[in-house]
Amino acid sequence: MAQKNNTTITPLTWVIISAIGFILFLAAAILLMLYSNRIGFIKPQIYFFLLVIIGMVCAAFLSGAMKSHAKYTGQVYGGTLELGGPILVLVVLIFLGYKFMPKKDSFTLKFTVFGSASKAELINNGQLKILLNKPDSQKIENGFVSFTDIDTKYRGKQTDVIANAPGYYGLGQTITIPEEDNPVELHLQRRPDSVMVSGIVINKMGQPVKNATLVFDNGIAKQRSDGYGMFRLTLPFKEGKEINIRVYSADKLRFNSSQVLSNGGTLTLQIE
Repeated sequence: MAQKNNTTITPLTWVIISAIGFILFLAAAILLMLYSNRIGFIKPQIYFFLLVIIGMVCAAFLSGAMKSHAKYTGQVYGGTLELGGPILVLVVLIFLGYKFMPKKDSFTLKFTVFGSASKAELINNGQLKILLNKPDSQKIENGFVSFTDIDTKYRGKQTDVIANAPGYYGLGQTITIPEEDNPVELHLQRRPDSVMVSGIVINKMGQPVKNATLVFDNGIAKQRSDGYGMFRLTLPFKEGKEINIRVYSADKLRFNSSQVLSNGGTLTLQIE
């Protein structure tokens, strides 16, 4: 008759297995907490789910060598809770996991750029420069600008920003980087329209006419030509605008015509 081979695990063997399993999973929990910042892509919900599972397994192995116990005294929430044994390991791991939970190493700094104090106009063109650890520029599009991969150590710190947009005065100011992901508001002041007009007044022979009086747009501005027939002034119009120019010489109207204004261009006005 065959003899049965009964193998039993001795208490000492079970204690050794429990100790090895406890140490392995405790090490896994500690590594998960210590390197939480390097695994910032893991959401906090998943992080705590993994930590609870590891903590429960760790406590389960430890329960092979010792028993858990809990004691509550007091009235509802005002009482005290006493924990001991493997269950205490789980609670401590969850507490430490909360302290070392993964945090993002960087964030996106957002700006909203307005063309007025009333927020009625958004800037749709231009550049915004931020002077943080190094100058960085981004294009303003539909009133919004985003700077990515900003180190979280800069939250709550001050930095300088410079905004430039066509038709607006350049803005340089010091801002405080928000602690939360709220956009920083910037308000630019519109620059009055202007165009630089220059040229020369000549006669039919092509000779310069000095001391001629020029009247722009029915009197909005007046200018005299110098000894070389030249003139130069700034007018409150947009480039490309067409205005009337009259030229008087010897108190007589010698020129009366419309001209298109252009920055950097030169007008040649030939009088009769």
